[in-house]
Amino acid sequence: MSLNILSQRGIFEGSAFCFLYELENLLVSTCSANLLIPRTNKITQWLNQKNLSRSLTKKIMENTIGLYNPIDINLPSDQEPNVLLVFCLNPAHLSMLTAIPEWRERFDVVAAYVIDAWDLQIYPKEISEIDHLFVPVQECVRELSQEFNIGVSLLPFGADVLRYSSTDAERPIDVMSFGRNPVNFHLQLTETLNDSVSHYLYYRHPGLCGNWLPDTSQYEGRGDHELRRLFHKMIQRSKIILAFDPLYQTDQIYETRKVNSRKWKFRHSILSLRWFEGCAAGCVILGKRPQTPLFDDIMGWKDSAIELPDDESQWIPFTLDLLADDVRLATIRQRNYEQTLAHHDWRYRIHDIFNTLNLKVPQGLNKELAQLSVNLSCSKDMNCQT
Repeated sequence: MSLNILSQRGIFEGSAFCFLYELENLLVSTCSANLLIPRTNKITQWLNQKNLSRSLTKKIMENTIGLYNPIDINLPSDQEPNVLLVFCLNPAHLSMLTAIPEWRERFDVVAAYVIDAWDLQIYPKEISEIDHLFVPVQECVRELSQEFNIGVSLLPFGADVLRYSSTDAERPIDVMSFGRNPVNFHLQLTETLNDSVSHYLYYRHPGLCGNWLPDTSQYEGRGDHELRRLFHKMIQRSKIILAFDPLYQTDQIYETRKVNSRKWKFRHSILSLRWFEGCAAGCVILGKRPQTPLFDDIMGWKDSAIELPDDESQWIPFTLDLLADDVRLATIRQRNYEQTLAHHDWRYRIHDIFNTLNLKVPQGLNKELAQLSVNLSCSKDMNCQT
């Protein structure tokens, strides 16, 4: 098998994309995948500089000469099947398939993993030509399959537990937040926990806004990579992280962005990435749990989510009471880590991709799957001894 990964890292730089680049790197290291990085052509770059990235001119160019410099790739004839996997944050980004001339004819199997998968209107025409689509939102699977007449499977988020997990008890950060969270709660935590007389510490991790057409296609050493490395360090040193169902209604103003000049928003309750990465890092997850049935299906263990009271005026007292319960925090930390190690490492998700596509699982991936089992046994043995 010749495994190839089509990556956005040469087109987009930003915090929201980093986990996909890490997942791609994991496929390279465990499955000997070949990384393909498209870059836009000079006309596309000029359109972006002139703020014409959503113009009619770009649409015409996309349908004629294309938006990307062609990728020159020599596929081996003795390693069939030739497989292409595409990882995208947004459905519209699947258009980068056109960077590979005659991509459909050249690959035996083409599959994609699309994160914000629910907006049917922004999928490019290339979607109907792929063999399989993976999405992290359970409620989208049937609708997408019927709309595009292709195979669609649920692939939940995961975490790189082998690399970024922690059960350390020494955690100087009491509460950490990042991404979308209620603004009022953030302000209350800042005022209470970060007061000069408080012995607590609240940390809000900054995000890096998406940058189209970064100066370099090399992810390692870039600004988003450096901030992501800091994120992993900080979450491993946090007792509690915040996580809210994106559909949770509060008085906050959620971040908004536009896609194709239309307001972008969540349509479904989502079991998002932070639940998996937080549990892998040994954090207690505090907030409002996702209402999707998927949560109970795959994260239904005790205290996988600590629900804040409906009365928002009680959120700070509730948080302080939780921080005071060291025994409960330690129990949740160990349980969250072990459950993620047993079920939610990205390596399990990659294994599911291969099985769904009827592809042979690479030896390197099987080796690291075995290591997950070893680590889990060791963790349980140590936990029993203590």
